[in-house]
Amino acid sequence: MRYEYHQLLKKRLAQQAAITCQLQRLNCLHWNSAISLWLTNFDGLEQFYEDTSEKSPTEQVLDALVAVPITKTLTDSFLADLLAHLDFLKLRIKHPETHERWNSLTQSLDDFLGQINAPIAYMWDSSWPESEEIKIWLTDLIKINSFNAN
Repeated sequence: MRYEYHQLLKKRLAQQAAITCQLQRLNCLHWNSAISLWLTNFDGLEQFYEDTSEKSPTEQVLDALVAVPITKTLTDSFLADLLAHLDFLKLRIKHPETHERWNSLTQSLDDFLGQINAPIAYMWDSSWPESEEIKIWLTDLIKINSFNAN
């Protein structure tokens, strides 16, 4: 399983480079570190996919960015909203005994799983945390990164 995890990380790094290119195309390169940081919390999520052809979080972000037309009015709010509504956010993971749900905004999946042998994974009709909370978190992260860059 560690080999598979390593292969997923290698693939995600190549996709992260493609995300960087798309952000540059959209004149939104200031999003790069925020998206990269956010996506690291989802490393290994694919192990819970029922359909192996389903796209990884990184692939979904890349596809969403590729689909955005180049405009001069692209806002941070638009990008945050776009990202906060991707399908991978509907996959929920919870502890089999405590039923605590994993929150991708507070810890990585790997940290949450720790020594859990059989986590419960299921799809839901909405994201967790809620899309609005994800949007605020991403927007705040952009503001922090912009402040630190100055």
